[in-house]
Amino acid sequence: MTIEYIDGFDRANTNTSMALRGWTVTGTFAATTGRNSQGSALKNTSGGGWEAYLDLPGGNLATRVIGIAMNQTRYDGNYDLLQLRDGTTNHVNIYRGGSGHLMVRRGGTTLATTAAPVWPSGGLGVWKYIEFVTTIHNTAGAYELWSDGVQMLAATNVDTQD
Repeated sequence: MTIEYIDGFDRANTNTSMALRGWTVTGTFAATTGRNSQGSALKNTSGGGWEAYLDLPGGNLATRVIGIAMNQTRYDGNYDLLQLRDGTTNHVNIYRGGSGHLMVRRGGTTLATTAAPVWPSGGLGVWKYIEFVTTIHNTAGAYELWSDGVQMLAATNVDTQD
């Protein structure tokens, strides 16, 4: 396995510094205290209209492993946490529902929803490590969704290509 890209966001504190690292950002974010005393994290400061994305090389790779650390400080609606796209086509994504549940979706179709919320009531402000493994394919697709080392969802032989 080869690491394709890694970014800790510990030194990215403006939209300009994100652009220098290859990210495209809409909306506004600022640096905030991270999970440890050595770095910082991204904080959405523009309400619901924030987006950051990165075009990775090797776009024809079918299987991706992605890990992100997140801290939800409020419930403010439903939105995508992560999308795997080919150009503007959103093949498979992690979607956060307003109740704190996570969903694996293909385009706009929900494939599965976690039985329990990842950020339950009273669990806001807690760092979670989310890992997503997916193979994008029309019939032989697969996915695994993990939260803090616990598998929340998994499926094989599913359509994960929109």
